[in-house]
Amino acid sequence: MQLNLETDYAIRLVSILCESKERISASEIARRTGVTLRFSLKILGKLAQSGIVKSYKGANGGYVVNKAPKDISLREVVTVMQGPIEINKCTKSDELCTNPNSAECRFRAFFAQLSKEINDKMEKMRFA
Repeated sequence: MQLNLETDYAIRLVSILCESKERISASEIARRTGVTLRFSLKILGKLAQSGIVKSYKGANGGYVVNKAPKDISLREVVTVMQGPIEINKCTKSDELCTNPNSAECRFRAFFAQLSKEINDKMEKMRFA
């Protein structure tokens, strides 16, 4: 598993917003993070839709985090941006597993445990 570029940028954007005590415009967020304005707006839209950030329209518009930074986990941001974190698709369901003996597969159990450990660690990592 590798975090995609959009997710990497989302972590940067949320981090900047968590450090700020006031509303920040999308152009200022883009400038501070080095992410293009267009890509920043796309990411901010997803983060706003998920409730992690709140957007304000108009002349004094911008973005703020929608909850306390201590309540935002790395796992939450990653999941919003690229979906559930799984090492192998076989751990999601029997139908996705290509092994006809999936119930007896020691690798499936290993991947499931590894996915759980990664999710648990990412859940503990907070933005404050």
